[in-house]
Amino acid sequence: MIEIIEYNEKYEKVWDDYVEKSPEATIAHRFGFRNVIAKSLGHKPRYLLATNDGAVAGILPLFIVTTWWRKKYVVSIPWLDYGGICADDRETVVSLLDTAKSITKEERAEFLELRSVKSNDLSLELRLDKVSFILDLPDDPDVLWKAFDAKLRNQIRKSDKSGLTTRIGGAEYLDSFYSVFAQNMRDLGTPVWGKDMFSNVLEAFPGEAEIILVDKGDKVIEGGLILSGKGTQYVPSASSLRSEIKFCPN
Repeated sequence: MIEIIEYNEKYEKVWDDYVEKSPEATIAHRFGFRNVIAKSLGHKPRYLLATNDGAVAGILPLFIVTTWWRKKYVVSIPWLDYGGICADDRETVVSLLDTAKSITKEERAEFLELRSVKSNDLSLELRLDKVSFILDLPDDPDVLWKAFDAKLRNQIRKSDKSGLTTRIGGAEYLDSFYSVFAQNMRDLGTPVWGKDMFSNVLEAFPGEAEIILVDKGDKVIEGGLILSGKGTQYVPSASSLRSEIKFCPN
């Protein structure tokens, strides 16, 4: 019998165990984001766990997002591009969705948004104006290089000839990354996430969340946040100094 329960502390380990084994789960489903997003952005988590005869059969991470103009949305999940339902079977998918719909009504939210990789044939309105770009990484770098088109190879050569170097680390690189990131967001006219957002991600995922910096001499001209998990590397935030784009730091 399927039972839908809201998260409590005794389920933290089994939640991430399920994420690791589920082929539909993404980095965004990792339990650590429950605390990161609640703490950094103030969104209320409503994490749903489906059990079948006591065993975990599905999960759905949800957040109640309240805008500054006092509107509410239910999103799985905010800040990241992924989320949605992960479940063993159709019956569990439907049970989790029905509970999510009930929460949306209970919270008097405007809508429920599931950032799923697959539609799961849920007869929901689909947004098809966004895409994911996924690049397979072969063991042989020469195979990867030959797969790039001529323009991209020329840009990589230019960055190499320009003397750019990279380094990867953790919280010790946060200030350098954030300085570039905040400046670029300002130039774009886009509100910037607070530095504590990135600090909380690095703290929650040691070894799996890293900062990459691109240097030209002793100047940092590019930075990005890298998340690693489930055989995938994901870069949710990255920026270059506009004055240095000519050197192809990307």
